[in-house]
Amino acid sequence: MEQQSMHWAEAWLRTSSHRLQPGLRRLLGHRQPANIISEEAVLIGVTATLGLAAVVAFMTGLGQILVRALLKIGGQVP
Repeated sequence: MEQQSMHWAEAWLRTSSHRLQPGLRRLLGHRQPANIISEEAVLIGVTATLGLAAVVAFMTGLGQILVRALLKIGGQVP
């Protein structure tokens, strides 16, 4: 089993958990390995990047359509 260090806040929370509700104590007892948390963070980052790229592409296309419409309207107005 590999050794993992704790952040000071996690250590404090674990030592002071005797005052907490039983449900919170059970939640604190479960600790995910850092590699799982890193994988989740990467997945969230990739998803956010792809979502942002889709929004930018949509807004760029919409912007081009609006520019063409405004140019068309501008040509008709004396």
